[in-house]
Amino acid sequence: MDAVQKEWALWGGGALLLVIILAVLTSSYRQRVVAANSVIDRVLPSYQLHYATGSDHAPFSEVQAAMQALRDDQESARREVEAVVLSSLPRRVIDAVRSSSSGRAAVSYSQVVDEIDNRYRSLRAKARRLNVGDLPPLPYEGADAVSRGDDQEHEQARSQQLAQVNATQTLVDLLIDHGALAVRSIEPLSPSVDAADAPSYLAMGVRIQASFDYANYDRLLAHLATPQSQVVVEDIAVAPERGTEPRFALTIGLRTVVPWPERWASQGFQAAGEPSAGERASGRGGRGRR
Repeated sequence: MDAVQKEWALWGGGALLLVIILAVLTSSYRQRVVAANSVIDRVLPSYQLHYATGSDHAPFSEVQAAMQALRDDQESARREVEAVVLSSLPRRVIDAVRSSSSGRAAVSYSQVVDEIDNRYRSLRAKARRLNVGDLPPLPYEGADAVSRGDDQEHEQARSQQLAQVNATQTLVDLLIDHGALAVRSIEPLSPSVDAADAPSYLAMGVRIQASFDYANYDRLLAHLATPQSQVVVEDIAVAPERGTEPRFALTIGLRTVVPWPERWASQGFQAAGEPSAGERASGRGGRGRR
């Protein structure tokens, strides 16, 4: 091999080596691009659900900020709202422990059972009619859940149960009317009063877990932020739900405030802001007395 051939061989070998190096680099880059595209395909639906903007989307951070602002507003207005009678219980609830001239309870066990059954049948029928589906178990549903006995303690317990049912119906109705897609659970909150020694009002409520789309969730928040809602927000949390539609799992504690019923004994009621021993242990409210 003469000098010219050696020179051509060197140039040819160098070119071949360069091609090999470029092929290796291109293959490595292609693998990174494929991996990146795979990640994009995986996270894009989540991004579109939680962060993409549009007619039916909002950044999730904005939703959280709106919730916190609502809670702050509700907390600052709580004292003013709770000082005003926001709603009225049916007369038979307020007077449930009054005695008639014959000395019998104004609202008997059978009357309370029938009243609760009528209220809940109406509520369940409405939920099915509006495509919310079957409701979960409701507080004091069924004859065995209602307090028996004719003494004053059982009469008040029965009256309190009926008051809880009234609050449950009102608050579940509220969520259904504002577009709840499903109601997952309903848990009664412990009743609270303004002053344990001489109450002037009674606050009854429930914690509800329900599904909402964004538009109706926003409409519910706007309604709850107004004094006209006649509802106090106890707590609120939201999380995305899996599925093809953008939906939220909303967990919200709501209360209605009513005048303190005449002739109720105040023993056993917690003043607002003073959790019971059970609540301090679990962080949750419990059922009323049975």
